[in-house]
Amino acid sequence: MTAKQLIAKLQKMPQNAQVGIAAHDNSEWEVAGWATTIELLDKSETQPPDWVSKLDRECFDSLPKRTVVIRC
Repeated sequence: MTAKQLIAKLQKMPQNAQVGIAAHDNSEWEVAGWATTIELLDKSETQPPDWVSKLDRECFDSLPKRTVVIRC
């Protein structure tokens, strides 16, 4: 999903509703957390520390160059 697609969907939602985050394995009624911040992750401006595992580094490398991240 792109930021543009997310904005279009959010514009159709009740504007005073809380934004919850659900994990892929949550049921329809489960909320794993509440959105608190939205940030732009730009890979050209940040890198994981040297001590991260090879798997974590591979996950970072597989991200797009710029990603909008909703944190809870």
